[in-house]
Amino acid sequence: MIHAVGPIWHGGTQNEDALLAIVEPVIRKRQSGELEAALMEVGVPCARVNNFQEVFDHPQMVARGMVQEVEHPRLGTMKVTRNPVLLDHDGPDIARPAPMLGEHSEVILRELGYDDGAIRTLTGSVEAIFGPDWEAAQGASLLDRVHPEDAAPVEPARAPS
Repeated sequence: MIHAVGPIWHGGTQNEDALLAIVEPVIRKRQSGELEAALMEVGVPCARVNNFQEVFDHPQMVARGMVQEVEHPRLGTMKVTRNPVLLDHDGPDIARPAPMLGEHSEVILRELGYDDGAIRTLTGSVEAIFGPDWEAAQGASLLDRVHPEDAAPVEPARAPS
């Protein structure tokens, strides 16, 4: 274990690079569960960050009914996590999937008072924000999503009856 002594451990982010040079090689030698247990043993409050599969398989998530499936119009059936704040007997359900990148941009910009020209300019400038490979990474054109008149029709997700 690293013993936190000396001026390098004080000063917040100004010493971050020096601290990482000391800490990273040590923690890379341990499994996350082992590291979590060692830190907890010496009083450091911490928790591992689960990957998606671990989240969906976690016994507490399963026991509380936190995992739901929703139908996405482009991606099919997806597992999602419910709101963690549950009432005595029930809690809010998820009626639809998370939006695709830019799916609600036009509506939000219109609500903020932007006109059609400004909206087209702003939603057409995503390459400047996300870089030249943004479209390949998304698998579909953002402009198709925010300007449906230019896109192939997609069946909308329907709320359960």
